[in-house]
Formats: sequence, C-alpha cells, structure tokens
Amino acid sequence: MKGRASLLRTVGLLWVVASCTSSTTPPAGPDTAPPPAAVCTTPTRTSGVQLGANVNALFWEEHYGDTRLLGAVRSLGNPIVRFPGGTEADYFDWERGRPVDACRYGACRTWDNAQLTPPGLFQRFGAFRNSTPASFATFAQQVNGTLLLVANTVTASVDDNVRWIGAVANTGTAVPLIELSNEPYFGRVEGTDNTERLYPTAASHVAYVRRLATALRQRVPNARLAFPAFVPRVDPATGQPSPGHDARMLTWNEQSLTAGIAGDVDAFALHFYPRLPGRRGASDSAYLRTLSTFASSYWALTQEQPQWRLLPADKRLWVTELNASFADAPELVGTWMHGLVQAQLMLRMLGDPRMDVMLQHMLTGNPQWQAVVHPGRAPDIVPAPGFTAYALTATGETLPALSTALRGATCVELRAESTAATLIVAARDRSGPRIVIVNASADPITLDIRQLGFMRISATERRAAPLSRPGAGTTLTVTSLGTSTDGYTIRIAPYAIVTMSGS
Repeated sequence: MKGRASLLRTVGLLWVVASCTSSTTPPAGPDTAPPPAAVCTTPTRTSGVQLGANVNALFWEEHYGDTRLLGAVRSLGNPIVRFPGGTEADYFDWERGRPVDACRYGACRTWDNAQLTPPGLFQRFGAFRNSTPASFATFAQQVNGTLLLVANTVTASVDDNVRWIGAVANTGTAVPLIELSNEPYFGRVEGTDNTERLYPTAASHVAYVRRLATALRQRVPNARLAFPAFVPRVDPATGQPSPGHDARMLTWNEQSLTAGIAGDVDAFALHFYPRLPGRRGASDSAYLRTLSTFASSYWALTQEQPQWRLLPADKRLWVTELNASFADAPELVGTWMHGLVQAQLMLRMLGDPRMDVMLQHMLTGNPQWQAVVHPGRAPDIVPAPGFTAYALTATGETLPALSTALRGATCVELRAESTAATLIVAARDRSGPRIVIVNASADPITLDIRQLGFMRISATERRAAPLSRPGAGTTLTVTSLGTSTDGYTIRIAPYAIVTMSGS
C-alpha cells in the first residue's frame, strides 16, 4: 500500500480547458409536467463534506510560494491540505524542517543512522530546505485551504507533537483536523519495522495516542481528532483481502477498539489503495468496460470485510489517502479513465453518511500512484519535455468538479438511476440541491431532469477520450449542457463527469 520509493518521479501535463456555464429553462406555455422528485431532503451529516489532497513536507519551502502551484491548488476548490504527509510524518522534525534523527527514540536499528529514515525516503534531500509550521500555515492560507495535520508517533514525544501543532495554531491559522498517527498497523510486512518495534501491539500504540489526544484537547480544543484504522486491500477476483496482510493488520481495528481508543477520538482515518484489475492483453474497449464497473464492485466488497464492519457507527470516517494503481497497465496511470475511476470511488465512499473527509494521494509526486498536480521545478524534479509544471492531472480535474458540487454538503445519496458504470449522486447544502454524474461507460445516457429534482438546471460537463491525457496532444472538453426541445431531457456523453444545480 505504500510503494513510495519512487516518491517524486513523474512528469507534468498541460490541460487545455474551455469553460462556460449556462442555465436551461423549459419552454414557455402551460406546464403540465409532473412535479420534480425530492432531492436529498434528510441531512445525514452534522459537518459538511470536505475534499482535498495529501501535500507532503518533501516540498522545498520555496515551492509553497510558487504562483503556478498556488493557482493549481486553489482551483481544487477550498481543499483540505494534509501536512507533513504520510510515511514521512513519522520521521519529520517540524521545527528544523528536516528528518528527525531516528535514533532519538531508539528507532534506528533497522537502518544506518546516517540515513536517518527509511531507505530512499529522504536520501535525495541532503540539502533539505525548511518546511516548517509557518510554511504549512502560509500555504493553507494562500490556497484558501483547510489544514489537516499528522502527528509523529515514531520519532517524537507527546510534548514534541503538542509543541509543533501548537506552533501552527500560534500563526493564527485554524487547526481543525488532526490525524493522530500514520499507518501504525504496518510492520515488517511493509518494511516499517520501527513502528512495530516501538509498538508491538495495537494496545501499546493506543496507550501513546490516548496520552497525545488528551494533551491536544487542551492545546487545540476545537480540533477534531482521528485514529488510524485499517481496511484491507481486497482482491476483486476472490473477494478476500489481498495476500500479504498479516495478523497485525487484520486484527488492528478489533484490538484498538478493545483498548478503548473510540472514547478519545472523533473519527477514524482510513487509507485506500485499491489495485485495478489487470489488463491481461484485453482490447481497449474490453478493458475499459472492466474498469467502468470496478469502483462499484470494489466498494461492495470492502463493506463486507470484518475490519470495515467493526468501525463504530457513531464516529466520523476520514479517507486521508486514496489512489488506485494498475496491476499490469502502468501506462494508464493518469489517463482520463483513471480520473473517472477515482471520482467513482470517492462518490461511492461518500454514500456512507459517516464519511466527511476525503483526500487524494498525493498533491504532487510519483507516477506509481499518480498525483493531483504534476511536479514543478528543480530541485524537486524537472518535468519531461512537452509537459507543463504544476498542471492538473486527470484526478486534478475531477477533484474540483466533485469539490464544487459536494463541499459542505450535509446530505449525499446515491440515486436509484445509478448503474455499476454510471453513478448519479444527489447532494444538498445550504444553497440547495446538486447532482453529480460520472458516466464511465462507452454509451451516452439520457435523463429527465424532473426525475433528478429539477425543473430548470445549470450544468457543466467535462469529458475526454478515456485513454488520453489531455494536454499531451488532446483536449479536455468542458462545456455547458442544455436540455432537448422538450425542456426536460438531458444527454450525458460517454466518459464524462457532469455537475448540475438548479431549481
């Protein structure tokens, strides 16, 4: 689930976008049409949906102020930004803005102390530039974002974490969300021996986190706190957890709950890295059909896992890392179809009323997992010829569409008109109802807007060839949609994502 040895190797893409919006009103004359159906009338969330991306402290501080990066992240729509990332959060000293000496807490026996941290993670950063609480806070403010901070439970004490998180709060920036640890359920299987050595059982980790939660409640009393829970990667062929999950992972939730962690937190943080089915020599059309229904089947299988069923009904759920990888078709990473699958996964998950935070992994980074924004300038990485630094990826294009439609929504529900390949989701916030449609099939669909709850609409459609990367010789088309001559029928193109509001 980690696969981060190639953390910062990728290329940028140029997205060519033409955008417009318009409102469609039914024709004049006597209106004999049936009244529209109700849209998402029952609130299921006390706090609205929030979407965003995992940022990572591996940025050099200068990148936080790069206008190209700031513009790209702003376009995501008031995103959550997660610092200082995932694995590196456990080996990062916020005050120095560089890796911690892992031996400080007896966690260096696995690796050479001169290297400080897991192999490859920081080897490229001999002249690491500061990435400090002040830079975290400034970046969040400049992109109109919300901070989600990740505590260091491997190479930092409770006092260290409280001091570091307090330093962010001291800048005047709100600290509303804190993830109390990153993936402590991984041990020797994932090569993170330090975590298992320090916390041989879930109960031993819970003991540390409970002390940390108590201290943070005093320092940042308005922050919501999340404890990491484990949900296995499922093998779609068998419906069972993928090989490689050990007893530590599979019993983590049960043991953590038995140790009493639910009484100390507001939410549970989850990481999802589904592996898309293999292409196995299939034609483009056949493989696209397989991909189009993947999110539906994968989410159904996830909900059947005992680890999922243990998650408390009265706690919020945050997905703080989400990305889908290809088993044997890495050339499809970053294609428009990849972005549509990511959007489908997010919408399926948001159908659970406990789910209110969801972050794509990662903001900018590696080709193995793909990113939301492509890498920028040296010393980070030099984009390949023909691509533009800090351009949005396919996921970067679908994420703001979802964020615009769902941000702050207190009701999100899957419509009955949905199929495995075409997802239709209704949402509602204070401004009114919205609809999101993700059509990952090769066929267009036709809908009556009255069935969706509207008599008139304003709708925007984003579409591209499914195996293309807009900006690399093709164009992502963004247009307004209107109804047909009857004033109520709307046509959704193949491989498109549509956002709709109206009355």
